[in-house]
Amino acid sequence: MQTISLNKFISDFASIQNLDPLNFADYQSVLINFNEGEEVRELIGIAHELIQKYQQSPAQDPATAIAMARDMGIVAGSIKKLQIAPVKEVAQIDDVFVNLGSLCQLPERDTLLHYTLWNPTGEQMRTFTGTTKERAFITKLQEVLSRYPEKELLKLVNLANAMVGAESLAEVSKAIEFPLEEIVSAMEEHLATPFIQEVLQPYFAEVNIKGKQLSAPCSFLFL
Repeated sequence: MQTISLNKFISDFASIQNLDPLNFADYQSVLINFNEGEEVRELIGIAHELIQKYQQSPAQDPATAIAMARDMGIVAGSIKKLQIAPVKEVAQIDDVFVNLGSLCQLPERDTLLHYTLWNPTGEQMRTFTGTTKERAFITKLQEVLSRYPEKELLKLVNLANAMVGAESLAEVSKAIEFPLEEIVSAMEEHLATPFIQEVLQPYFAEVNIKGKQLSAPCSFLFL
C-alpha cells in the first residue's frame, strides 16, 4: 500500500511541493544567512524548533511525512556541512527521521526526490544557499528527472543506501537498476562549475541515523 502511495506522489509531485507542515518557509531565508555565516548554533536552533513543531503535530500520512523529511533534510545537511553530526547535537532528530521514513517506506533521511521533484518551485524552493546557481541546478535536475516514468523514479529512493561505500557510479547504477550516468551526463554543464564543486557539494554529506550511514540526495553526482 505504501508503494502505491509513493507512485501517486511521484506522478503528482506538486501535491508534495505545495505542503509546508513545519512552516519551513518562515525559516528558509534565515537558514541561508546562517549557512553563509557558518553559524552552527543557530542552525541547530532551527532544527530544535522544527522538531518541536513535529512533536506538537506529527505526520499522520505519507504526503506530510515526505514534506517534513524534505525540510528537516535541508537543515540536517546544513549542520553536517560544518562537520557536525546532527544526531549528536540535536536530540531526537534521528527518531524523527526514522518515524518519517517508516510512514512512507523511504530511507531515514531526505532523498534525491525530496531535493528535486518534491521541492517547491519559485520563491518557496528549498535551497542551502538561495543563489541563482543553486536554483538553476535544482530546476535542471527537476527537468531531467521528470523525463523518466514513475516506476523508474521509484528506484531512486534506494540511492541513500546504495551510495554508502560505493566506489563508482556504475556500481550504484547496477545496484538500483537505474541509468544514473544519463543524469550525470545531462547535468555535466552544471557539475563543471566551481560553485557546484566547491560551494554546493559539501552540503551533500552522509548522515548517521541510528548507527546507519545514509548518503545525501545528490552525492552520486560527484562519484
